[in-house]
Amino acid sequence: MHPTYKVIVDGEDITPRLDSRLMEIRLTDEVGWFSDTMTMIVDDAGGRIKLPKIGKPIQVQLGYEETGITRVGDYIIDEAKISGPPDQMLIRARSVDMCQQMKTLQRRSWDQKTLGEMIEKIAGQYGLRHRVSPELASIFVDHIEQNSESDIHFLTRLARQYNAVWKAISGHLIFITSQEGKTPQGTPLPVFKIHRTGVTAYELAWAERSNLKHVTAYWRDRDKALLMPETAGDSGQPGKILQPVYPDAGRAKAAAQAELTRLQQQHKELCITMPGNLTMIAESPVQLTNEGVSVSGRGKTQSKEHHLWRDGYPGDYTVHWVEHCFKGNGYTTTFRAR
Repeated sequence: MHPTYKVIVDGEDITPRLDSRLMEIRLTDEVGWFSDTMTMIVDDAGGRIKLPKIGKPIQVQLGYEETGITRVGDYIIDEAKISGPPDQMLIRARSVDMCQQMKTLQRRSWDQKTLGEMIEKIAGQYGLRHRVSPELASIFVDHIEQNSESDIHFLTRLARQYNAVWKAISGHLIFITSQEGKTPQGTPLPVFKIHRTGVTAYELAWAERSNLKHVTAYWRDRDKALLMPETAGDSGQPGKILQPVYPDAGRAKAAAQAELTRLQQQHKELCITMPGNLTMIAESPVQLTNEGVSVSGRGKTQSKEHHLWRDGYPGDYTVHWVEHCFKGNGYTTTFRAR
């Protein structure tokens, strides 16, 4: 397979000018509100490459000559610089889906709304369609203040409180449970079954989960002038008390449950590099498996252990970060998953 690419800046295909000078293209996709990014490094010997203008759109396509190329993303150039020696030009760009307007500070109160209604209203302000996980959409919020706070910060605060993730992508504002494994439109993502023989490098690290038995959050009962507790988990010890005082019982209970869920998750952090595959995106479900691997006929230097995942590796993971790298004649995909 022979990797290939195409780069279009402000509607102009500049691929022919890059063919002998392109050193590297890196594209990242990450769970959460972080913008998808593009980084390109070009050989600038002789200063013959025109420095692109900040704010111009850039489109990147990657693939293979044998199977064709695919449009990976549309970005806006936000940084360009030259350096040397050796003379190089670096171009950085961010996804156009991340609305700059969402950084504007807002001052408003949200009263007696569901999370679904709140996300729908915010999405509508930016001309985005919205999608909210059903279990989150129905959560009732009695009152919450957005006081000199951008929508980016406000959505991030809501996501942390309800153990969710959000992102503006592909014309959608999505607010979903962590590791949902669906496209922005709500279609289930395909499961990647990965054998050890199909990767070029891997790393797996374990992190022990917390032994906390419960989490307590307090809310202010204004009628009784008292702080009232809401506890997630059992009465065993040790426990944890959240520092913020919440305005109502519902938000206190949701915050306590979200924190307990986060603390009790035992994380296995996986990092794999493999031949380039554009269908791998953030939130993709991954399964490390030994099924279907044949080790018969292997020589002494290629034992069974070289072709099977060791105990503790096989299992289901969800991708939270992906990087596609086109470099010289090579094209690789690196992802991190939990």
